[in-house]
Amino acid sequence: MKGKHEYIFVCLRIVTFEQGIALKLLQAPDASAVRPNPVAQGETRAYDVYAYVENWAALDSLYEEFRSKDVVISGEPVIYPDGGPWKEFVIQDCDGYGLAFGGIDGPKKES
Repeated sequence: MKGKHEYIFVCLRIVTFEQGIALKLLQAPDASAVRPNPVAQGETRAYDVYAYVENWAALDSLYEEFRSKDVVISGEPVIYPDGGPWKEFVIQDCDGYGLAFGGIDGPKKES
C-alpha cells in the first residue's frame, strides 16, 4: 500500500496541466469510500468530473499533454455530431474516477 503523501501526489500529478486549469483531488479516508460512477445503461463511458475547454486546439493539446505524462486514457477522443459538434476524451485517476474533457470548436452550429 502506498503512503498517504505518495498517493496524493499521484492523484495531483495527473490533473495539473498547462491549459490554465488545475483540479485538486482529495484522498478518500479509506478504500471503501472510493465509488466512481458506473457506465450508465446505453453509454460507453463513465463520468465523475467534466471540464469544458475553449476549443478543439486546446483539447488536442491537453490530450497530448496527458499522453506524454502516461496518464491512463479511458476514453480516446471522439466527435459527436450533435451538440456542436462535440469532441471529448476521458482520463482515469488513481482511484478509477473518470475525468472528462470536451467542448465544441467555435460557435455552436444550429440544427
